[in-house]
Amino acid sequence: MQMGKKDIETRCCAKCGQWMQKGFIVEQNLTNYIPSVWVEGSPEPSFWTITKIAGKTKRLVVSYRCVECGYLESYATHEWKGKVDPE
Repeated sequence: MQMGKKDIETRCCAKCGQWMQKGFIVEQNLTNYIPSVWVEGSPEPSFWTITKIAGKTKRLVVSYRCVECGYLESYATHEWKGKVDPE
């Protein structure tokens, strides 16, 4: 697979020193692919959605993958306001 300059950040792998490619990790249900989201606090059960996330801070998880060894680093720096909060 060919990588463009926009896919490679100025990050070096902590394991082997090679470049890291920006991407994201998805969660999948029967019909949808949803970006992974970090949620503050501990999981709380919800009758309708399995896990309650309403009113909690949510951040989009961005991952970087080493192009040489495959090592992953993930960060949750940007607040997520997507359609992940159905409650």
